[in-house]
Amino acid sequence: MKGGGEGLVLDASVAVAWCFDDESTPAAWALLERLRGAPGHVPSHWPLEVGNILLGAERRSRITQARSVEFVGILGELDIRVDADLPGRAFRDVLPLARDRRLTTYDATYLELAMRLGVPLATKSRRSLHERFWLRERTGTRGVADRAATINRLRAHARARRASLLESPPAAAAYTASLDACRFRRNLRSR
Repeated sequence: MKGGGEGLVLDASVAVAWCFDDESTPAAWALLERLRGAPGHVPSHWPLEVGNILLGAERRSRITQARSVEFVGILGELDIRVDADLPGRAFRDVLPLARDRRLTTYDATYLELAMRLGVPLATKSRRSLHERFWLRERTGTRGVADRAATINRLRAHARARRASLLESPPAAAAYTASLDACRFRRNLRSR
């Protein structure tokens, strides 16, 4: 476990805002800083949801595959705890909550997790969510320099981690193969 503290439930919409400049807000950057010292709790479908958003952005040429891989590395540095209890709660707790709040079952999983853990829900979606689970933008504004410094710190950490992984010959070979595959796909698309 990397962090301590109260933590929060992290919606995929907030997490991917860190990847896209046009979606980021001062509150999203403040959450990233907060997650450096407290755990982020997510439902079990969260990695797939984030992955699907990144894949869609790659396919629309909104981001590159390299940026997507870098972003996943940044997420890997955070203390994100996946709740494995969703299958047992899907029909018993999540479905009724979704009906009551007029939410999708995906959105209701985040709300149910926040309610169960008694922590705030960090989301960009405010549809029918109860006020006490919204993480308000109480942090004030942050300048572009603050965001750039946060990104640069996280990128430097990801580069250092990648370099330490490359010291192992099997890891270096796998990394080189994945880069070659990326270049090959890029070359195919440019033809």
